[in-house]
Amino acid sequence: MNSVTTIRGIILFAFGTFVVLMALRSLRAQRLKEEYALLYLFVGLPFLVLAFWPDAVLVISDLLDIEKPTLLILAMGMFLLLLLFKLTSIISVQDRRINSLTQLLAILTEEHQYQGNRADGGAESIPTEAATPAVNDEEPDASEQH
Repeated sequence: MNSVTTIRGIILFAFGTFVVLMALRSLRAQRLKEEYALLYLFVGLPFLVLAFWPDAVLVISDLLDIEKPTLLILAMGMFLLLLLFKLTSIISVQDRRINSLTQLLAILTEEHQYQGNRADGGAESIPTEAATPAVNDEEPDASEQH
C-alpha cells in the first residue's frame, strides 16, 4: 500500500467519522431533528466505507452498469448538491416564517398596548418604563395574608 492510498484512507476516515459524530452529537443535544440526523449518517457512512474499501466505487459502478467509476462519483456529488439545496430551502422557508411571526407579534403587542392605554384614558403610546409592571419587593402586610 503506497503513501497516497494511506493518506486518502485517513482523510476519508476522518471526514466520515466527523460527519457521523457531529450528526449524533447534534441529535443528542436536540439541535437536529431525527430525520436530518439520519440523513447526515447516510452521507457520512460512504466515506467510512471508502476509507476501508476503496474498490467499493468500482464494485458499485459495475453493479449499476456504469462504464466509468468517475461518473458514479459525479452522480454522488450531484446528489449531495441537491441535498444541500433542499436543506437550504427548508432553512429559508423557516427564516421567512420566523420573520413573519416576529412582525405579527410586534403588531399585536403594539395593538394590545394601545387598547390598554385607551381603556385607561391615557396617551396613545406607553413609555417603556411604564409598560413594564413594577415589582413590589416589600413584604405583604399582615392584613393581606390569609
